[in-house]
Amino acid sequence: MTSVTANTKICSAHFKEDYDEGDARMVSLGLKTKRLAKLIPTTVPSAQHLSACPATTPRGTKKAEMLR
Repeated sequence: MTSVTANTKICSAHFKEDYDEGDARMVSLGLKTKRLAKLIPTTVPSAQHLSACPATTPRGTKKAEMLR
């Protein structure tokens, strides 16, 4: 089981429609933006399961180890 800490990062799967409207529209249309889609400042994650996030690689893992 994965625990949540102050340093836990979560992905966009947890924020369904909580992005700045202009940024989200450009990304959904496949247009390149100068910045990533920005979350609305008062956003709270809506999906609670960590399994919704794609698997991540622990920091410090070497590329050769990931390819095994």
